[in-house]
Amino acid sequence: MRFPRATRPALRRTQPNASANGGGTADGQLADAYVIFTGIGGKLTALGTITPQERPNGVHVSILAGLSISPGTIITQEDWYRPNDSTCCSTGRASTIWTYTGGQFIPGTPDVRS
Repeated sequence: MRFPRATRPALRRTQPNASANGGGTADGQLADAYVIFTGIGGKLTALGTITPQERPNGVHVSILAGLSISPGTIITQEDWYRPNDSTCCSTGRASTIWTYTGGQFIPGTPDVRS
């Protein structure tokens, strides 16, 4: 299924407290997501959110490392943390294919690469 009309979606990345410590680590990060928008009839409309899908319990929040959009599909690259990873250096890598179906984004099963 295609996104509404032929309008290419726009992105807005949200990262609350992405660098609360002023450095290059993710110590203060609480979440990571992309909000996907479209403009139909000159009106900005949110289509939905894309979030990391590989989220082990008891470790730092996973981070979206990349995103690509094609008609009806979004592919995310995710960096996720293992119990012994420091906040500077996640070691887990995964990708998730999202589809736009019935007016919402549906994530597939994450493909864990490391």
